[in-house]
Amino acid sequence: MNPGLRLLLVDDDDNDLTLFKAAVAKTRLPIEVEGVSNGQQAINRLERVRGDEPGPDVIILDLHMPLKNGLEFLAWRKSSCYAAVPVVVFTGVGDMKERASALASGANLVLEKPLAFRELVEVVRGIGSTTFESSSAAP
Repeated sequence: MNPGLRLLLVDDDDNDLTLFKAAVAKTRLPIEVEGVSNGQQAINRLERVRGDEPGPDVIILDLHMPLKNGLEFLAWRKSSCYAAVPVVVFTGVGDMKERASALASGANLVLEKPLAFRELVEVVRGIGSTTFESSSAAP
């Protein structure tokens, strides 16, 4: 049986985490979401993956967070065993320089957080149905 898509959602806003999980549920796609609230927690979580425990298939990343922000997380990821795991930057800021910086730092895709829940559901549906070139990253 296909276990579905495993997402690691890195966002410091509890409301965004809750809405994202609700959007995943609404899609009825086989997507499992684990949420952490900053880049350092994401690094700690990923460094704890051992043996046959699966890591995430995709990382959804906010850029503006305390402790380690999204760009700092992307810098860490480049030299980790998670370098091949696709990262979707999900940001509320439409700054073109920031988008370019995220892509240059290794993000696969940068999306602006939608304001309407139904749009968020469609974004999640798109993430769930997109095939990334390299989506297996089991350390």
